Amino acid sequence: MNTVQRLRENGEEGVSLVSALLILGVLSLVAVASVASSDRILSGNLRSRTRAGAIHAADAGIEYAKYRLRRGLLTSTDPSGPCAYEAGTGTLTCNQSLGNSQSYSVVIGPAQFGADSSVTRVLTSTGSSGPRLKRKVQVTMYKQPDPFRLPLFADASISINGGGQIDWYDSRERPYAGTPSPPHFGDVRSNGNITLSGGSRIYGSATTTATGVISRCNNCQIFGTTSNGGARLSFPPPDVSRVETANDNARICSTAGDCSGSYSWSPVTKVLSVSGGSVRLRSGTYSLCQLAMSGGQSVITLDPSSGPIRIFISGPTTAPCGTLITPQLDPLNITGGTWRYPAAQSAPEFQTYVRGDSVVPTRVTLRSGSNYLGVVYAPLSDVAIQASADLFGSFNGKSLSLGGNGSIHFDKAVAGSGAGGNPWLQTLWIEV
Repeated sequence: MNTVQRLRENGEEGVSLVSALLILGVLSLVAVASVASSDRILSGNLRSRTRAGAIHAADAGIEYAKYRLRRGLLTSTDPSGPCAYEAGTGTLTCNQSLGNSQSYSVVIGPAQFGADSSVTRVLTSTGSSGPRLKRKVQVTMYKQPDPFRLPLFADASISINGGGQIDWYDSRERPYAGTPSPPHFGDVRSNGNITLSGGSRIYGSATTTATGVISRCNNCQIFGTTSNGGARLSFPPPDVSRVETANDNARICSTAGDCSGSYSWSPVTKVLSVSGGSVRLRSGTYSLCQLAMSGGQSVITLDPSSGPIRIFISGPTTAPCGTLITPQLDPLNITGGTWRYPAAQSAPEFQTYVRGDSVVPTRVTLRSGSNYLGVVYAPLSDVAIQASADLFGSFNGKSLSLGGNGSIHFDKAVAGSGAGGNPWLQTLWIEV
């Protein structure tokens, strides 16, 4: 091989080497670009999933807040979740970890009332996914109208006699400490007549519809306005179907010392009667056909130390009460005895819902010489309160009479907290 041939061959090898290096370089650039693009896609997907996780966490907070709202779990003593109540603002804040670096903080805003006793609450939930990404949503909940907006409401008529008075306090701020200073919130309302006699006093307004009449004796006083031009209010009977199958009835008389003396309790007929004995009702939701107490030595102790006490009393002519026992026309029948309850005087801790019947008359009787704490919602029943002591809470009935020199102190904390009556409805969802 001569010199020219060797040079030609060496040159071809050099060209091949350069070409190979160029191809490798191009492939490397393509690989780097592909990796960078994949990183961007993966990063985008991860961020998208993280953003979606944050909004899902926020929605989880909203659903939890709606659960508490619809069941009236709005007090700081309730154990259903890690929540704290702020008395100054009337808000409840709940914080919860969901795992996978997700969590929420949801705030149930204070009740806001319309002129027709409707109530709205704003739920604000901040969802977190990872250490930095957060998304916030707001939901407006609406109830029309609120059954516990007023200390006294009755569809047919209200009669207040015997020198009793209607006033108010707020257990979230302080216990009842005597007649409060104005402005007054002890409002009384009926679709029919309102009658005051025997020196009775209302530290608030009295309102009826155009067909109603407000009458009072010479020494009776209404410290607010009087009006017979109010809109007609309508409250549906409470929904008792859910608690008839899912309740805490097994807790009744199950703990040593909770029940003693002369009492009776039947899980079959669901009648709880105290006639000289003692019964302690602990935190829970109960489904009854009748609650009765009689006799001067009888005692019912309310113990809401781990949450509210709610009693739902089914109707007298429908299953299960109408088929298991003789129809109970006195579903809540208290003719004597003593109520014992915590000194905090927080009426939302004890709520009684009476289904009643739209055809068969039913009666609610509260006759006692001891103080009573709680709310009674019985829009299809005639409610008769004959007390020589104080009653703390709110009362709603078909007709309502108060006598015996008893006074009702409306606890403002019950407004917007009831689990019965008109349902809470969602009217707005926005991301903020």
